[in-house]
Amino acid sequence: EMIAGSLLWIFFVLYRYPKIRAELELDLSNSSSDYLENVIKETYRRYPVSGNMTVRTVDTKGYTINNVSLPKGTPVHLHLWSLHNTKRNWDKPKDFIPNRWSDDSYNTPKCPFHKGTNSYDGVGPSENALSYAPFSTGERICKGKNLALDIIRTVIRTVASQYHLDPSELHLDDEIGVSNSSVIIPYHKKSFTLTVSRITSLGHFDEKKAVKVDEGWASEDD
Repeated sequence: EMIAGSLLWIFFVLYRYPKIRAELELDLSNSSSDYLENVIKETYRRYPVSGNMTVRTVDTKGYTINNVSLPKGTPVHLHLWSLHNTKRNWDKPKDFIPNRWSDDSYNTPKCPFHKGTNSYDGVGPSENALSYAPFSTGERICKGKNLALDIIRTVIRTVASQYHLDPSELHLDDEIGVSNSSVIIPYHKKSFTLTVSRITSLGHFDEKKAVKVDEGWASEDD
């Protein structure tokens, strides 16, 4: 479910930003995966599939944070969507900028606890280096992280290098909603037609096929 949700968000990004889709197709045509990695990382930052990290329990000491008392046994969790989309941690957090992961002017988050890492797990020289953690972090980091990323890379590389997707009838700002559940995925409010073309060479397509996508929750079948 998490992998399917991740793929849905990445395809959503490619639909919404034609320039990013074109740059990805160009990069893949040159047998490079650098831009693909940037797109995946930025998708996980802007649209984390998991809304919250694993629930933890306050230990025997108890804590007071910003004048809020957290006594022993209090369940706490970190809201990833807020962590990944706050100006306290990121420059232009609402903008989708894949090159922030390879451009020195963007790639270091502003979080005061951050020690200069752009890894997927957010672990740097300090255990507090936490401003990006799509797979959680520390001892309880997702054990399936590497497998999930390998599957996602393979699917996106295959589809984006062989097929051009054009949702010409879809106005994403008005017609895309977001689920409110443990797995955050996009859904489309109205039906639309998706034109699928096979890429024969960069900028050239044939074998166009129109696919009708009904309104409702996005799924692996869409």
